[in-house]
Amino acid sequence: MSSMAPTSVSQRLVWLQSPGVLILALVLGVLFGIFAPHRMLALDVLADVYLNLLQILVVPLILCSIILNIQGMFKERTYTRTSLRAMSGLFLMALLPALLGMVVAQLLNPGAGITTENLWRIEKVLGGQNIDQVSRINLFSDAMDTQASAIDGLINAFLPNNIFLALAQGDEIKIAVFAIMFGFAVSVINSRLKDDFNQSLEAVISACFKISHLCSFALPLVIFIVASQICSQVGSDALVVMAHFLITFLTVTFLLCLISFVILKFRSDASGFGVLSSLLPTLRISLASGEHSSVCIPQMIDTLSARLGFSQEKVAFLVPLATVFVRSAPIMYFAVATVFVAQIYGHPITHTEWLLILGLSVAQGFASVGLQGANKLALLAVICNPLGLPTEAIILLLLAIEPICAFLSGLTMTMSQCAYVAIISNKPVRL
Repeated sequence: MSSMAPTSVSQRLVWLQSPGVLILALVLGVLFGIFAPHRMLALDVLADVYLNLLQILVVPLILCSIILNIQGMFKERTYTRTSLRAMSGLFLMALLPALLGMVVAQLLNPGAGITTENLWRIEKVLGGQNIDQVSRINLFSDAMDTQASAIDGLINAFLPNNIFLALAQGDEIKIAVFAIMFGFAVSVINSRLKDDFNQSLEAVISACFKISHLCSFALPLVIFIVASQICSQVGSDALVVMAHFLITFLTVTFLLCLISFVILKFRSDASGFGVLSSLLPTLRISLASGEHSSVCIPQMIDTLSARLGFSQEKVAFLVPLATVFVRSAPIMYFAVATVFVAQIYGHPITHTEWLLILGLSVAQGFASVGLQGANKLALLAVICNPLGLPTEAIILLLLAIEPICAFLSGLTMTMSQCAYVAIISNKPVRL
């Protein structure tokens, strides 16, 4: 499915999507958040409306795109080869951010500057309301069977036992698994019935592309609001206390984005500038969406097929899968955060514990689908419990800088998901 052709109104408003306008919106948002944080309430509502409008497109896009495009793969008898390459790519994109996060955190040692004696600054950083919020979550339990919990969490995250409940809750992983099974089933039914059904799927996808295209003109306002939210929510005390952690997380984010960029350049055979300019429409949306990378599906399909030249059919199938199953940002985050906690408490990590952190970071990266803030950070306890590390106080510190990490995570998710699709797809044929 290709994106809809711009109308005359769209052509007149295209300047709203220019890099200069978006950078200006970002700068103004930072200034507004610093100097007028108390006026953010009305703007927050507008940002929520925008993200909710984009997110309602995610479920029909994932469901319809996978069901429709998996049939072509089945018809060409390439599903075995493509499935093996897709699983190998997912394995790589799960291990790479975890390994990168652990290595960089160990080298930069972000926890060295925070001791158990100065953790009292947490209350000053966050205030009593957030402390109460985190204390209500069961973060640590001596009776917890971490290995069984991780396995059960993965099973519950992947296998749908009620597809209607999954659709109602927007559970993207279960919806994608159901769509794969349903797509293979549709491939073998009567051709006339299948053609009518596929035409309906194409109409739904085209409508979602159209809505997404129209919503993109509101990006300057949304980026302004997102920048203001970050600056108004993150205080100077939090930045001082967590500066080393942020530098470490930013370093890992930069390295993972750089690796993804190199993969895209190598696989597409395009110039560095060509890859960057092709990615701009997708990156613009990711700036406003944070970890909700699924809202970038239309832009990612357009970037990888129309701009970088990868196969339209394969891209349309792989992009929805990538946005659901490539969980690079949370995996990277949990790996860095666990090493950070160990360093704060002076806990030397053994070889066995490195492997444990690697595996549980990947597991909790998938388990965190749909979770934000304290609910997502509570999963850090599942990794730290076997190491004998308390997490209550550290989660409060991490919660203080969560808006910045979510902003960086959006870029990481988008870049790594595009790289995943480029790895699985055949290289474009340049004439």
